[in-house]
Amino acid sequence: MKKRNIVVSIICAVLCCAGVTVIFQRYQSWTNQAFDKLAAQNIKAYSDSQNVEVTARVENVRTTLKTIAEMVQQREESGGGTQDLKDYFNAVSKNEDIQAEGVRYYRFDSIDTSVMSENDLKMIEQLKKGESVVSDIFPSENENGTALYYGIAEPIFVDGKAEGFIRGLISSDTLLYSSQTGFMRTDTESFLMYEDGTNAFTENLSEERGPYVNMYDSLENIGGSPDQVRELKENIKEKKQKVMIFMKGKEPVYVSYSFLPYNGWIILNVFYSADMNEYVVTLEDNGKKMTALLIGLAAVILLLVAGIVYHSNKEHRFERKRTALLANFSDTILCEYDRRRDTLKCTSNISRLLAVEQTVITEFKKYIFDSGLVYSGDHQVLDKILAGHPKEGETAQYEVRLKTKDGTYIWCRLDIITIGAKRERRLVIKVTDISGEKKKEMALVRKAERDNLSGLLNRGAFKEQVQEYIQQSQGGCLFLIDLDNFKDINDKYGHLAGDESIRKVGEVLKTCFRAKDIIGRYGGDEFFAFVPGRMTRDVIDGRAADVVHKVAAITLDEAPDLHFTCSVGIVRCGEGSTFKDCLKRADEAMYKAKDRGKNSWFVQ
Repeated sequence: MKKRNIVVSIICAVLCCAGVTVIFQRYQSWTNQAFDKLAAQNIKAYSDSQNVEVTARVENVRTTLKTIAEMVQQREESGGGTQDLKDYFNAVSKNEDIQAEGVRYYRFDSIDTSVMSENDLKMIEQLKKGESVVSDIFPSENENGTALYYGIAEPIFVDGKAEGFIRGLISSDTLLYSSQTGFMRTDTESFLMYEDGTNAFTENLSEERGPYVNMYDSLENIGGSPDQVRELKENIKEKKQKVMIFMKGKEPVYVSYSFLPYNGWIILNVFYSADMNEYVVTLEDNGKKMTALLIGLAAVILLLVAGIVYHSNKEHRFERKRTALLANFSDTILCEYDRRRDTLKCTSNISRLLAVEQTVITEFKKYIFDSGLVYSGDHQVLDKILAGHPKEGETAQYEVRLKTKDGTYIWCRLDIITIGAKRERRLVIKVTDISGEKKKEMALVRKAERDNLSGLLNRGAFKEQVQEYIQQSQGGCLFLIDLDNFKDINDKYGHLAGDESIRKVGEVLKTCFRAKDIIGRYGGDEFFAFVPGRMTRDVIDGRAADVVHKVAAITLDEAPDLHFTCSVGIVRCGEGSTFKDCLKRADEAMYKAKDRGKNSWFVQ
């Protein structure tokens, strides 16, 4: 009997050890998968943000060149010539905010097409058709030697016919630059390639290509298997984004990519995490030693101890994974929310950024509403997070405004992943301050909507906002303002005086209209403003008179004898109107004001 008990005890101990081992391995697999998902999500967000930043940078240059093209067009059509614009082009080229070098005006009739490549001839044909062009990368000489550039060109039409184009050179480094910092950013390589894997920086160079110019071949050298590289090719061909994980020895290598809307360019990012991998391996080794000790104890006290071993290992694995995540996200706040106990535990750095003094918050739902930690307008988002029932391993991302120590609110991104069994389900939350990204995003949007010379809305942004008012049946009055005899200013005093005139008119119009009114520059010497809501005739006349009088009061230091006047056409835009129709009627009203002797207004 005693022998039998010993055998049974041994069998139970073996089964217990085997069970604990299986459970331990399974839990390790789950936590590793959860970590990989969170890392992939972070890397994809980096690639997407990099793509948006690069695209915005290109569009900023294109907007600037379009504005210059309109100015050159006006000079050509008015017969003013462009010989004196060289200094202006040089000034634009040296402007660091624009990032376009070598800005020049080329006429089609002065270009020798016989020495051009097939690609160059194709771009010339596109420009003649009125299309914007972004060229491939090519080498060019600068003051420091030879560097790689790509060109952006905008066509110029004179009297309805394509006569030439404005071209600027942009350093090819800007196609891969990103201002982002933080998790897995320091050990990252970025490449620009085409769909077939060709490196865009060497495709058009005359020198002999190196052995690893094709990026797909290079990926096999850093751990990508032929099947993984084949899958990557298929994903890129189908324009499907996916973060892939290669194994370079025992070290994971993360590969992400995004598609630029120019020339079929693809940004390929390779992230290395050797230091992190060594740290995780060390923790795994320590975890195995602890597990062996617990299994030994479980063999002594059999099934009772087996339950304790499993519980202790589960808690240990959770703490290990949390420590690993903290090592990766040291520049962020990491929190763990226990749904059953309604308790939030956070890393100690939370008090440096947010209006939270303690790292453990009990009765978290009540605390949120009592403390005002979350902006009231975002409570609905928080309710969705806390009331949801996600499955284990499921991830989500939200953006909310959180209160800082000084009482202000900043935008934060919450990356959430669910871990643990059903009854012990917890949310691991990464809190990242994205207020800087939000500010840059809004700054880029505002810059793209503005006319560089006057500081007012450009034609496209003005049209979009006015159309929205009209479609909402709010209506209003459209003012079309044209400077009288503006061509004489450019001819007599030069284009710099003309530019200063446009700038001062923009400042004057801001004082003539309210902050909620929409003011923009139509182009050349024409401006427009839209006043939402109903206006009586007396109010309209008063506003128009204010515009005429304040424009007449403008003076220029370089032209003290210059007197400004303007003609204003005004129409009411009611329900059922279109922006095009309102603009046409306002133009007719403006010309009637000119027929009455200029320096006046006419209400249609």
